[in-house]
Amino acid sequence: MPALSTHRLYALVPDDITNAHSELMAATHLAGVHGRKDLIEAADDTLLEVAALLCGREPRGFAQRRFVDARLAVMRETTTRLRERHAAWTEAKAEVDELAVALPAAPVEARAHISAGVRALVVVLFPFFASWDLFVGVGRGLVACGEGVVIGLRATLRCWQAARQATRTAIREARRNVSSLRLRVRLQLRRATRQLRRVVS
Repeated sequence: MPALSTHRLYALVPDDITNAHSELMAATHLAGVHGRKDLIEAADDTLLEVAALLCGREPRGFAQRRFVDARLAVMRETTTRLRERHAAWTEAKAEVDELAVALPAAPVEARAHISAGVRALVVVLFPFFASWDLFVGVGRGLVACGEGVVIGLRATLRCWQAARQATRTAIREARRNVSSLRLRVRLQLRRATRQLRRVVS
């Protein structure tokens, strides 16, 4: 984020968002996690969205609380998936290592063939699951982005309605002032006309 550092953004969001973002950043560096760059960018975008909405305030109203809660849930779910992926990768690697050690009587070429086959299977399957997780995350991100657009439109509409109401009020006040000025002028003219008639008569 070139404009604001992560630590400065942390000061603008609730503690739950700060903790969720920090845990997600740590989870992206676990072994067996693929697509680390995209995950970090998505998490930073989420942090920036919440910071731009709240600017250090607590969420106001149901819409803002729902906005923050949705992004908090996405970051926590992503962290859980990454940790589960790391655990699965660790278990798979341990099984491969155990399988390679458990075949001392087999020829070296056979053990190498089995080990290479299992490792290849692990390497092939993990990107598939990573792509699926990324697809799910993007889908949820689009839904959350849609909610953010709706909140922005509602806020714009409210501002426009408030401005229109303020304009109407100002116009009514101006009309009242003009009407009052006209009545005062008429009153002064009447008084002046009466005095002039008295002087002439």
